[in-house]
Amino acid sequence: SATEFLSSTDRIDINEAATVATGTGSFTYETWFNTESSGVQQALLFIGAAANDQRSNLHINADGTLDFSLFNANDAFAGMPTVNDGLWHHTAVSYDSATGTTTLYLDGQAIGSTTALSPNITAGSSVIGAVDTSAETLVGQMADVRIWNVARSASDIADTMNNYVDANDPALIANYRLDDPVATDAT
Repeated sequence: SATEFLSSTDRIDINEAATVATGTGSFTYETWFNTESSGVQQALLFIGAAANDQRSNLHINADGTLDFSLFNANDAFAGMPTVNDGLWHHTAVSYDSATGTTTLYLDGQAIGSTTALSPNITAGSSVIGAVDTSAETLVGQMADVRIWNVARSASDIADTMNNYVDANDPALIANYRLDDPVATDAT
């Protein structure tokens, strides 16, 4: 099952910014999503502090392409595939602090990699389906948002994207299955 985001007010505030903010450390974010919307940027997962530009945004650009950005270095991934096709897609982004490499994945395959980002994601907002200001809201569906405090490998992501993961895994710092049919502000 999945949660549907129907309007510009639909979002889920997960209220765990201190837990999911990884500072300069490694992380992986992943989720399933489905949208046909275009013409506006749509956030899938937003984490961090807006005031000091220490935030991240896994999102779909207005042209329907998948992207990940830090607000001090927008649009790190150019030429990514269009994903607003009404089909279910799995996406993940991982940052390896040891190598400085950020990798974007789509449907279990790496589709882009960069060393141009230097995350320092601090506590602030943690929002599914929008950014912290209720802007860039998703019009579509999402399921299984996972936040890890490690850079998961391509094989780790591909091996577990279609399965539930062990909730007791110490590297899994948040796991939201999104089993509710319609998103509302969960603050």
